[in-house]
Amino acid sequence: MNSEEKQALLKTLGEQAGSAGATKRLRGLVTAVPAAQAALEAAKANERNLKGQVDLAEAMVVVAGVEGKNAEERAAALIIAKHEDKAYQSGLDTWRHAQGSVIHHEEQLGLLSREWSALRLATELFIALVRFYGAGE
Repeated sequence: MNSEEKQALLKTLGEQAGSAGATKRLRGLVTAVPAAQAALEAAKANERNLKGQVDLAEAMVVVAGVEGKNAEERAAALIIAKHEDKAYQSGLDTWRHAQGSVIHHEEQLGLLSREWSALRLATELFIALVRFYGAGE
């Protein structure tokens, strides 16, 4: 490959891998990834808190009195009592929504992490190619 071909190749590679858009996106990811990590941790803390509230609401249903002749009847009565208790059901719905939020934030963080890795690898490839093709001059 002659010098002109190398220069043309390096210019093309530079336009593709070292584009201003990729550089801007990498800079954006530097702040987006930690923000996504913080959002995930906040969602997990909220989910843990709501789970505790659901457990408390369930305990209140049990303490309110679930009667039955044997364990099977008491278990069935507990299921019915929880189903009829509005506070328990509301807490359960809120907790399930919080679980969905945790899943959403995990997926967002995973997406950002994969994008970071792809851009980093593209940049490393560009640098390696520049070194390889630029070494002959």
